Amino acid sequence: MTANSPTRYAKYKAIVLAVLFCSCFTLLLMLFSMGKQLFPASAERWAYGLLGTAAGLLTTLAFIRFEKLRLADVGLQWRKTTLPYFAQGVLLGVLVMGSMAAMVFVLGGLRLQWNTNATVWGLLLAILPLIPLALMEEIGFRGYALQRLQKAVGIRSAIWITALLFGVYHLLNGWSWQAAMLGTTIWGLLFAWAACKQQGIAMSTGIHFAANMTTSLYTDTTPTFQLWQIQMANGSSMQTYQQTWLAEWVPHVLLLLLSIWLIERLVKQQSKLRDA
Repeated sequence: MTANSPTRYAKYKAIVLAVLFCSCFTLLLMLFSMGKQLFPASAERWAYGLLGTAAGLLTTLAFIRFEKLRLADVGLQWRKTTLPYFAQGVLLGVLVMGSMAAMVFVLGGLRLQWNTNATVWGLLLAILPLIPLALMEEIGFRGYALQRLQKAVGIRSAIWITALLFGVYHLLNGWSWQAAMLGTTIWGLLFAWAACKQQGIAMSTGIHFAANMTTSLYTDTTPTFQLWQIQMANGSSMQTYQQTWLAEWVPHVLLLLLSIWLIERLVKQQSKLRDA
């Protein structure tokens, strides 16, 4: 252990603070979310996203004030590179989620039918609220918690801890074990990798937004704003569809392998920079 290496106490303290931060954010989010009832139903997602973002920022301000830190110290600073990083994240998110969706369709025997009633305006109204919805969770899990852990326990451990906390957060929000731990935890690895690589949340927010946006473009019911309706390739009703294990597991396993490869590559790059 070098003179600048964190002590065991410092590591435990960082883990406890990260868990406490995510817990406080979740509780404050639940409290703030009651305010969405004051808004019309058409603005519910906007209200939830903006109130959640406020909850994340207030939690962050409380913790950084306690530790005498700045927003820049936890990756929450607007920079000239913020929008370019966000755009890169959007492109990566569309590529990854689009590839996963394509695998599900092929392996599950599904096809897409174009929705001729879809409009650009209706689509924008539906997907734009996804930006604050993604931002609030990035502040809550890839802001203070991730950056604080990264300095104390290293990139790899910080990413895995926050990804697990992200999965537990969705579990507490009513998601199934499979959806929370198989889905959001693995996505949490990719989001955290992007936040560590960029040392901020612009790219991770872009990936998060794009992943949610891509899945919003199709539906298995009668489409409203969605561009496509999912149908079974043989023309039978989606009510009889049962997802195959290949369609369920293969995309997530590949996403897990991709995330692990990116994380290990980043760890090696950071190690070389420290040794240089």
